[in-house]
Amino acid sequence: TQRMMLTGAIEIGRRLVEAKSMVSHGEWGRYLEERVSYSVSTANNLMRIATEYGDEQVSLFSGKSNSETFASLTYSQAVALFALPMDQRQEFVENHDMEDLSTRELKEEIAALKAETEKRDEIIREMEVEGNELREKIGRLEEENEEAERDYNSAADELEEKQKALQDALKGKRDAEAMLDAA
Repeated sequence: TQRMMLTGAIEIGRRLVEAKSMVSHGEWGRYLEERVSYSVSTANNLMRIATEYGDEQVSLFSGKSNSETFASLTYSQAVALFALPMDQRQEFVENHDMEDLSTRELKEEIAALKAETEKRDEIIREMEVEGNELREKIGRLEEENEEAERDYNSAADELEEKQKALQDALKGKRDAEAMLDAA
């Protein structure tokens, strides 16, 4: 019965999508009220079920059609799963026993998954900030290292010049002493 209900919801959604394309702009709400007695939100849910769970939708991840993957869902479960992005929805349905999961339990599982995802995303954002700070610190340290190397090379050049001057002075002293001795 559940499968038939979801299949029926998909078919009703398809027909609503088709009907909406034929109704003049701004007349959709009135059309629903007069012809089918659906609220706009119910009609939107049915149309979304048709587009997201219908036969022509094939998962990029498993290669299965959505009607195969989501066949065990009830209408309420299908609507509750709209809270998840399609890629997470697919994985969620494949990893849970949907036939034994009430809509309330499903909503709790989805809320827990979303909380876990938000926590993971927050940790990732914090790690990205820390990574950026570390990259900046590494950049500053590399600049300081380059400056220290330049200072070292400059000091080494200056020391070499002073050693050369000292050697020249010592040579001059020896030459002067030799001339003094000769004199």
